Amino acid sequence: MERAREKGSITLFLSLALTMILSLVFTLLESARLYGLEAQSKMETELLLESKMAEYDTALFEQYHLYFLEAGRKGEPELSSLEQSLQELGEENLRAKPGFLKMSYTNLYEMQLENCYITNYTMATDDAGAEFRRQAADYVKRTMGIAAIEKLYEKATEAKGLTEDNKDIEKKFEAAIQETDTQSGLERNTKRNAANQKNENPLDYVKELKNKSILSLVVEDVSAVSIQTIDLSDDIAKRTCFTGNGQAQQEDMTTGLFFREYLLKQFSDYRNQSESEVLQYEMEYLIAGKDSDVANLAGVAERMLAIREVANYIYLKGDAEKTALANTIALVTAGWTANPAVVKVVEEGILVAWAFSESIKDVKTLLKGGKVPFLKGNAEWTLDVGALSESFAKEEESKTSESGLSYGDYLRILLYLTGQEKLTYRAMNLMEQNVRLLPDRENFRMDCMIGSMEIQCSYLSKPLFFGWFGSGEGFKGDYHFQEKNSFSYVY
Repeated sequence: MERAREKGSITLFLSLALTMILSLVFTLLESARLYGLEAQSKMETELLLESKMAEYDTALFEQYHLYFLEAGRKGEPELSSLEQSLQELGEENLRAKPGFLKMSYTNLYEMQLENCYITNYTMATDDAGAEFRRQAADYVKRTMGIAAIEKLYEKATEAKGLTEDNKDIEKKFEAAIQETDTQSGLERNTKRNAANQKNENPLDYVKELKNKSILSLVVEDVSAVSIQTIDLSDDIAKRTCFTGNGQAQQEDMTTGLFFREYLLKQFSDYRNQSESEVLQYEMEYLIAGKDSDVANLAGVAERMLAIREVANYIYLKGDAEKTALANTIALVTAGWTANPAVVKVVEEGILVAWAFSESIKDVKTLLKGGKVPFLKGNAEWTLDVGALSESFAKEEESKTSESGLSYGDYLRILLYLTGQEKLTYRAMNLMEQNVRLLPDRENFRMDCMIGSMEIQCSYLSKPLFFGWFGSGEGFKGDYHFQEKNSFSYVY
């Protein structure tokens, strides 16, 4: 039996209606895709930049907890190579398919990366190392409270006044020496020599001490002091550095405080030496800036001596008993002049000499790991000015105090007294030369390290749903997207 066939038909009206409906559907789909393309271009640009910045230098991170992207390993920035790597990475990201999909996968976006350029970037050394300082400070901010640092800053400010006063009290010592040395005549020689048969002149003894090297006075075994040196011929502060074209972010008032604490945490010193670095006494180099451990230790010892000398002089001036003793010795030493003004000058010189001698023992105590109060009391005083040479030889070091300041505390004070820009360049010098000790890193430069970067990417995509219906004559051309994104290791 022959099966009956049913005839199908569609009206012109329905055909037109379906055409309009399908056009609307495909237009909506293409519009949604267009918004998706725009969103993807933003996400891809952000992903691309963050992926590249994640390739930070591991040596700086492992040794110094800093994030910087190396712009080139040949001793200069290679931005074209960096842009090429960005281009390749971006193309790879756009080609990637979701690995969790077992079924066939169709990419409805089909976006291409046309080009990628670096538009802005900053180097670690830009603006005298501002980017480096901000990162270093940020690392410490997460671990230390501001209150503790502000307290130490107050102590450092007090110490700054003492170092400025040191020049004044040294003038008093020189004046006393001049008064006792320039007097002439038989009466002066006879009377002074007779007096000195029974009493030692502290001025003469301290004058001899001042002619000796500082390390011979404060270090038990000078031969054990490190002889390592640093090559400063390529000093970052003096050479022409590669610079970025970006603007470094502003530093707040606490950056300098946290930055100095970072230096204390990261660098070695005389009490905590490191055998694997260019210098063993790194903190001393940051403060003194010399090219050898010996010179830097001597420079720090002299600075500590200056602080201690003024602090001890202040104590002596406030102790009536000790001031009276200094006056008695001054009368014996210069009383024959019958000039009260001369006696007063000599008295001041004796107080300075006494403070200086005590300060030598203080610094020696600090270098041996002891603690010395910032301002002493009678219980902490060590030397006897009446027999200064004997007392100086007898007492190996000054009296230590658990409530006093350690060598590290005095280093902190000296850091606050050293200019921030000097500390920044010296710290970067150490980092640069220490990293160069590693295999295949002999060309490492801090001015090739990127701290922040901005990129501009251009993307291309062709219409998709418009071509599924009709000839597509109503839309000609491709989609072009241009996106910028910036990244900084510190926000």
